[in-house]
Amino acid sequence: MKDIYKVSVGDTVFEVKAGETISDAAQRQGLKVRLSCRNGVCWVCEATVDVGSLFDASQGQNIGPGGVVRLCRSITLSDAVLATDSIFQPGNVVAKEFACQVAAIKPLSDDVFSVLLRLPAGTKGDFVAGQYLSINLPDADPAFFSIASQPDSRDIELHVQASPMRESAMTILNHLRESLTVKISLAYGKACLNHPPSGPVILIAAGTGYAQVRSIMEALIAQGFAYPIKLFWGGREKRDLYLLEEAERFANQHANIEFYPVYADIEDNDWSGHHAQLVNAVLSTTADLTAAEIFVSGSPGLVYEALDEFIENGLDEQKFYSDVLEYAPRN
Repeated sequence: MKDIYKVSVGDTVFEVKAGETISDAAQRQGLKVRLSCRNGVCWVCEATVDVGSLFDASQGQNIGPGGVVRLCRSITLSDAVLATDSIFQPGNVVAKEFACQVAAIKPLSDDVFSVLLRLPAGTKGDFVAGQYLSINLPDADPAFFSIASQPDSRDIELHVQASPMRESAMTILNHLRESLTVKISLAYGKACLNHPPSGPVILIAAGTGYAQVRSIMEALIAQGFAYPIKLFWGGREKRDLYLLEEAERFANQHANIEFYPVYADIEDNDWSGHHAQLVNAVLSTTADLTAAEIFVSGSPGLVYEALDEFIENGLDEQKFYSDVLEYAPRN
């Protein structure tokens, strides 16, 4: 018997340890798995064996080619090829629409609000840390927000910046305040934790971009991630860092996390110097970018300034992640 086997599902290949269930192995390596009961009863996670042999504990027997197994209860006895739509890459999931209860809205600062949406009973958030959703209001274009909370929960937290100067955001916030439910589409984005990082992680956020990097950081903590994590959060003023004490607690409670608040106390909303401040803060505190994986949540100006500077300083471009690269690509 080998210690490690290879299992293939379509174009996706992942390793499974001897005695490890297929579903646990897939999730350990950042893949998404459709699960429900986890006891081999509901058949939500079924797969057909094309090649190889598996032992399905729910059926109490070895299953070979042509047989059907439950991924949550099956271990592989050989390298295997499976046919299933229950294992997939996070970026390949098709967004689904849900009617959510507006469970709570509370201020985090003068103009940033925590919005808690609750999925229908029996439904958990099918997304990966770092992804985003759309709020779908009647007779309006979808409004997109990073998810600040963790997957596999009915509750989804958003950070919404809204003020009289942000008319569209105020319209959304007022609708949420006045409604019992709201329709959302879940989930979008490839700049997410769809694989376990193999080295240091750098998280960079401007303003409410903190929501995205917070979700990633909490997921890494939950996974017992041992490599260094550096969090850089920037704003024009200190008050823009609306959960400053929370970010400081992350660093105080975890030896591998460092937090760098970056602000200049400049009220000018058109001032873009905070982009350079954030980039310079990373470069001045990080001697080597070659092994790092970097997630950036902010405006296109920040993202492309960071990308250019970091590549010049040794970053592998394939290890730079931002949703901006997808929705606002450079020509």
